[in-house]
Amino acid sequence: MKYVLISAVVMLWSKINKFDFIRQIGHEYPEIKSSMRSYDRVICHDQFDEMKGGQNPDVGLSIDQLLVRNGYPVEIINVTTEDGYILSIYRIPFSPTSPTQKGVRKKAVMLQHGQGANGLAWLIQGGSRNFAMLLADSGLDVFILNARGSIYSQGHIDPSFSPDNVKYWDFSFHEMGIYDLPAIVEMVTDKTGNRAMYYVGHSMGTSMLTVMLTERPEYNDRILTAFLLSPAIQFGHTAQPLRKFTRFSNYFQYFFNKFLKGKFEAGKMIEQYTSKPPGFLCTSRRDACDFCGNFMYLGFGYNGPQMNYTTLSILLGAFPDTMSTKTWTHFVQLINTDKFCQFNYGFKSTNREKYGMDNPPCYNLVKVSAPIVMFWGQNDIFVKPQDAAKTASKFPKGALKEFIKVEDRLFSHIDFAMAINADILVYNRAVTIMKNATYEFS
Repeated sequence: MKYVLISAVVMLWSKINKFDFIRQIGHEYPEIKSSMRSYDRVICHDQFDEMKGGQNPDVGLSIDQLLVRNGYPVEIINVTTEDGYILSIYRIPFSPTSPTQKGVRKKAVMLQHGQGANGLAWLIQGGSRNFAMLLADSGLDVFILNARGSIYSQGHIDPSFSPDNVKYWDFSFHEMGIYDLPAIVEMVTDKTGNRAMYYVGHSMGTSMLTVMLTERPEYNDRILTAFLLSPAIQFGHTAQPLRKFTRFSNYFQYFFNKFLKGKFEAGKMIEQYTSKPPGFLCTSRRDACDFCGNFMYLGFGYNGPQMNYTTLSILLGAFPDTMSTKTWTHFVQLINTDKFCQFNYGFKSTNREKYGMDNPPCYNLVKVSAPIVMFWGQNDIFVKPQDAAKTASKFPKGALKEFIKVEDRLFSHIDFAMAINADILVYNRAVTIMKNATYEFS
């Protein structure tokens, strides 16, 4: 009895300390908002002046075109999932500075973008090098993933599952986790001979991986180390002023299926309004140094010192992309409940039909055993620091290897993809862990 009481006290003390740590992080890193300042516009003008022809040469290029223009080889691989979706994966097998060597097998790394984006997000050249090219130059076999529903992955083996049909869009990040990632892992093994590989996920890419590792735990030993950039798992402090709206999120999907056919086509909406594809907006100094810069800071948070304004048009080629309304609704449900659970269909009868219970089951992060390295931004308005801390507390101690604060007080959600010093602040640490095999045998 004595030992049971001691154990209970220790557990309670641990929970109190964990709660205090999460609350403390929230007080230490309040959100910083700002529009463009006068010196931001000066920097923007200088950046465009340095561009030959007055605009970024990567404007309007697809993933393969951008890689080829920069001297990197590319292989396009189509992967068919267990439920019939066809995904396009872009492989960089070597680089100009890291050619293939006979008899040497390179380690593989998968890059999964965030919600409403596509794989082009990994090729935004904010500073000296983007993440995909840095990894290729570091001797890794790089696979750029494109989530189902994005412009690069809208195929299906059943012709009736056309993107014009609402039933094509009946998926969220749950299906991406249980179907897409396992199929891609098997493809990478077939292509490279590596049974296990590295994984880098940003935002929704972290949700997808966590779903796979909890719902299909046999894939834990297929991940050498997973790098979670802005982990989109807990959202208890996100969009709090909108809680009156989000509490009805369980019923959003029925409205979206009827009026939007299950998909958000933000890119097409922007093109209809502006007469230009999103990737061709913000290409000029006039637009980028005024409206576009302010729009970015309004949507993602201010970080003027880390912004390369000439890359805004490249970002708009990657985000916003087409996505299922069910994915968006699923995230809103997570915001509303502050729980990482499966999709809620709103009616107990439907949930019972799907899950055998009135409410959807939650993902059990205790099942995660793959090594996890987590990065979080101090000015991330989507994944707040205290929510990142709560996510970290959910992983088993043996799995979570590092919980890394990005050392920039203004580092925002989108900075993981496009900050000028993202390589110094984030990427280099990940590359070092991969090259040193730091956690592969832990």
